[in-house]
Amino acid sequence: MAHISAPAQQLGLDVDPADVRLVPGPTNPYVWRHGLEQEHLFRKQLSKHNVSAYRQICQHLGNKRRGVKDS
Repeated sequence: MAHISAPAQQLGLDVDPADVRLVPGPTNPYVWRHGLEQEHLFRKQLSKHNVSAYRQICQHLGNKRRGVKDS
């Protein structure tokens, strides 16, 4: 989802990079907002993806994806 410090100004969150997860758990204060075409990238943790998926995530992360406060 990358450090979520820029959205901290919008969301009141500051998440340490080591705590950012593609599949946030119930204790994470954020969820990912992404398009349907990238949904498959957010179904498993980064460590379970291949290099191609990692590149896709890196390519799109700053453009269309953002963490939003979990409600």
